[in-house]
Amino acid sequence: MGRLRHLELDNFKSYSGKQVVGPFDDFTCVIGPNGAGKSNLMDAVSFVLGVQSKHLRSSSLKELLYRADADSTPASKASVRLIYE
Repeated sequence: MGRLRHLELDNFKSYSGKQVVGPFDDFTCVIGPNGAGKSNLMDAVSFVLGVQSKHLRSSSLKELLYRADADSTPASKASVRLIYE
């Protein structure tokens, strides 16, 4: 049986720059306070598995790019890499 080892996020939604999330040893859930990025983490997993952006609480792909705030210019690109063992 395989398992998710970690995620590598680069300017995806609320994750600025390159971020590595994990390792997910004995992983069962994601918890944290409001605004911590829990749903964005799950959106990243869904995105890398091929879920369309309209199903990721976004109306367009550009909404998946990191923005510092509503008035800032979004990043020019974003990526998600899932490491599965």
